[in-house]
Amino acid sequence: QSGLAPVLDKPVVSGWLCSGKTFQMPLTRHRDASFVGAWPLSGCTQGPLPISIRYVTRAGDTLLQNEWIEFATVPRGQSKSVFSDDGLCKLDFGANSLFKDIFVRTRVSPPDRMDYDIVGSYYRIYPFDVPLNKGATLSLVYPENDPAPDKLGIYFKAGDRMRFVGNRRN
Repeated sequence: QSGLAPVLDKPVVSGWLCSGKTFQMPLTRHRDASFVGAWPLSGCTQGPLPISIRYVTRAGDTLLQNEWIEFATVPRGQSKSVFSDDGLCKLDFGANSLFKDIFVRTRVSPPDRMDYDIVGSYYRIYPFDVPLNKGATLSLVYPENDPAPDKLGIYFKAGDRMRFVGNRRN
């Protein structure tokens, strides 16, 4: 749903499954103006996933939004790397990393606040709530010739604070 156009009623999210069949995603109201749903990705080898979102605004206008959602399928029992769109963030899955197949999306965004001296972007990796069997390795490309390479590293955002995870430069 667009943040600029509050919806009057539940939107209709539709598109195609990887099998080629059409599908309309069941939605549940999450909060007053937001909804959640799940799209079945079984049998998909990779994205993009084309979906259409139709909704009626409180002003009575019917709007249609078309989205292409990129994702990579990481099959259980196989080694695979997934890269961000800019190629600077990489997630490596080993053959024993997963309990089951997962569908990974990455999103790159500039920092939303400048409380810290940030030299890179925020990388969001989805899903973030799926248990892993043996873990995965996250790698970032560090800027060349940075004046303070020991302060470069991976941080995660916890509330309004940034928490240092590590800096294993190689």
